[in-house]
Amino acid sequence: MLGVPTVFIDQTGPIEGKKWPSITGELMNIDYFRYPGFTTIATPKEVVAQLDDNEDFIVADINMDKKEAPKSIPNYYGSVHSGSLVFRLLVYGIDLPLSKLKYRLSENERKKKIKTKYTSGSE
Repeated sequence: MLGVPTVFIDQTGPIEGKKWPSITGELMNIDYFRYPGFTTIATPKEVVAQLDDNEDFIVADINMDKKEAPKSIPNYYGSVHSGSLVFRLLVYGIDLPLSKLKYRLSENERKKKIKTKYTSGSE
């Protein structure tokens, strides 16, 4: 999209530990769900190297002097990966605003604790 080579790195393998917070995490079976991987090196015209879901590394030679015309990037309702339409529109549609609200509320609580800590010590 920007006309420059890009490296995308993602983890691969099972989720370890506990579920993610939020609705998304509650719907996720951590015994089944895996991080998909797909680490990729790409130019605006082509994928030069890509891993599947195995843990490994890739190396590629990229010509940085050559300007390439940007290509169109698929847009799946605001995402570049098709994934699950129901999950993307319904679950993320609810989960994102709730997560933002939860973060703001917790941020306000943190600010109150910091303010109390410093103001109570000066009295």
